[in-house]
Amino acid sequence: MAGYHARIKLRWLDESAFLESDRRKTLELFLDSIGITSDVAADIFELMLLAKARELSLKTSEIKKGIIKLRGERKVKNTEKGLTNRNIQVWLSYFEDIGLFDSKVSGHRFRMDKRPSEAFKRVGQLASESLNVSERLLKNVEEGFDIR
Repeated sequence: MAGYHARIKLRWLDESAFLESDRRKTLELFLDSIGITSDVAADIFELMLLAKARELSLKTSEIKKGIIKLRGERKVKNTEKGLTNRNIQVWLSYFEDIGLFDSKVSGHRFRMDKRPSEAFKRVGQLASESLNVSERLLKNVEEGFDIR
């Protein structure tokens, strides 16, 4: 994975998360649950969901224009806040690295043109494997410091 300079803090949710009826807030809850709190990332994800519903792939320039339009509809004061080409590329790369998006010449889409939940299954598998490795590493740390 690329070297991201962000503080990731996982948010643990309970069943009350399913009571949320606003689709944007539900999307933000999902992203929060995997440690993503950036407005730009949420905007990209929302736009990609809207594109998926219409079976479209989007180029980076279309993503930027689409986010500005979405923010305008939500009456966000500064519709271009955080929308540098670099920031958009960083988040697209991140979503690609965790297996949610694919990047082709025609644009960005959900991985292998699957439903987002299907693309996310790989993320869950990787997280589970990583958690197992973390547990084993912690046991090695304990042994290294003679903690019994």
